[in-house]
Amino acid sequence: MNLTTRTLRRALAQRIGIGLAVGVATLPALANPLAAHAAPPILVTCAQLTPAFLAAQPGDDVVLSDPAPPCPLTTGLTLPADITLEGGSPAGQGFDGGASGTRILTGSATGTYTIKNLLFENSSTSGGSGGAIDLASPTDLQVLNNRFMDNSAPAGSGGALSVNQSFGGGVMSITGNTFGTSGHGNSASTEAGALLVDGIGDLTISNNTFTDNAQTSASAGSNGGGGMSDHLNPQGSGHVMTVSGNIFTNNSAHSVGGGASIGAFAGSGIDTHLTLTSNTFRGNHLTDVGAPFVTHQGGGLVFQPNLQTGTSTQSHNVFDGNIVGSPRPVNNVTFDYGGGGEWISGGTTTSLDDTFINNVVQTTASSTATGVGGGLAVRGSSSTQGAKVLATNLVSGGNTVGTEGQGGGIYAGGFGCSNTVCPAEVDLNDSTVVGNTSGGTGGGIEGDTTDTLKLANDIVMDNTGTGDSLTGFGTLQSAYLDACKGSAPYTGSGNICAEPKLVNVTPGAIDVHETSASPSIDKGLNSQVTAGVGQDYLGATRIQGAQVDMGAAEFTFVAPVLPAAGAGPAAPPAGFGLWLLALAAIAVAGAALSLRQRSG
Repeated sequence: MNLTTRTLRRALAQRIGIGLAVGVATLPALANPLAAHAAPPILVTCAQLTPAFLAAQPGDDVVLSDPAPPCPLTTGLTLPADITLEGGSPAGQGFDGGASGTRILTGSATGTYTIKNLLFENSSTSGGSGGAIDLASPTDLQVLNNRFMDNSAPAGSGGALSVNQSFGGGVMSITGNTFGTSGHGNSASTEAGALLVDGIGDLTISNNTFTDNAQTSASAGSNGGGGMSDHLNPQGSGHVMTVSGNIFTNNSAHSVGGGASIGAFAGSGIDTHLTLTSNTFRGNHLTDVGAPFVTHQGGGLVFQPNLQTGTSTQSHNVFDGNIVGSPRPVNNVTFDYGGGGEWISGGTTTSLDDTFINNVVQTTASSTATGVGGGLAVRGSSSTQGAKVLATNLVSGGNTVGTEGQGGGIYAGGFGCSNTVCPAEVDLNDSTVVGNTSGGTGGGIEGDTTDTLKLANDIVMDNTGTGDSLTGFGTLQSAYLDACKGSAPYTGSGNICAEPKLVNVTPGAIDVHETSASPSIDKGLNSQVTAGVGQDYLGATRIQGAQVDMGAAEFTFVAPVLPAAGAGPAAPPAGFGLWLLALAAIAVAGAALSLRQRSG
């Protein structure tokens, strides 16, 4: 804008009582004259927000700096596009909606939104989505370092924040936010207890915490996602969705994804990349189903990478202590349910260093459905698409599926389709499946008759269930595997049947490190190690002996510590000299006594 426009805006701001954080009185000479026109931050109190929004121009930075935060609201605010709204000082800037039935912020204009360093609490909406914030059509978005607590969408989705990117397909980033704290979570009826995102461009969700949020409706139309529900429907190729470094704790849902529901849906020729890395899902749960035909999958996470072109990768994620509750028999649920830690539906996913421990799928003996996959369940998603997981350094330990269940550690099978056209496949390299329990069959890994399991350099032992630890697969290929079919090894090169003697295979205390007595040390095959993977699941060098070890953890040999060349002998410990003197005195006294005895 020109200097005349800038002067008029300053006068307008002063007239409506908005404080401008002005720098110096005169502008220095600048190499780029446009830099002189950048508006300074506009400092406002709670009472000045509405006039500030009305006067705002693209590029403005509105800074809330009320002396008595947070702002108590009785009516909602309309947020203009193409500005930044942020919290200033003192600390605690933000909004208290007073649970009035009117959400705090609504942004309906197409454009760029930046919201950061603010508190949003006690807000609700009487209808629709977004208990605290609803953004209907952002092209680009940054939501940074905000706190959302005790917000709700009692008749909609996204208890804290709802984002629907329907135009533009720009870049959206939701980073460093707190969605709920212990006892102060957010809630929504239909979907996404805290965060709902529908995107068509690039999307990053990173380093957020989700605690005590809930998706509350048990009706057949609910879509789950206790903490969040995020979906990418890309328009055009080359888009990326990254979910990384988030922590999901004690969130709940009634249908799918106790912690989160994440998916991407891209047709043929739309190259899309979906990455899920370094997230933690702990203590999330699906409550028992309250209506007929409600899907019931993924105590920690439901992951739907339905990409016909592109890649889906997950790595370094931890699924610990998540629960899928049993469906009620009266619901006539006839399809399988489960995935205590994670349920993967459709597509091909590459997994590296993912850990599934202490997850539970509860079952009811009289139910018409079957509980599957105490740790991980992999399923085809439609009549045309199966599901494949290619996993390296995976750990599944201490997971449980209840009465008449299948696959205490892992389950793979078709779902909602004929297995002959959409089978499931799981390939495990350098992985460990131990200490899992099935109240039915397949204490370790189970599949259906048209599904495939491929194993190399793995340990599948010390699991409990009817029959063998590996069961049900129409195709089972194995090499350099420690597992027992009855009391003998499975057919395949280098296979053994021997107690692995790991540190601990007790549920609740799983430690899959080998001990010096483990028969799996150096019993793998180097050529079977996944290309480009040089470390085990905890970061130790992958091959330390003549051959790779079986399992997810490589045994670490501890070499004796020798002094450096030319350094001489190592210094003796403190008190070593006195110990030598005492020893010499004892020796002298003993010699004298011996001499006296001889002379006597």
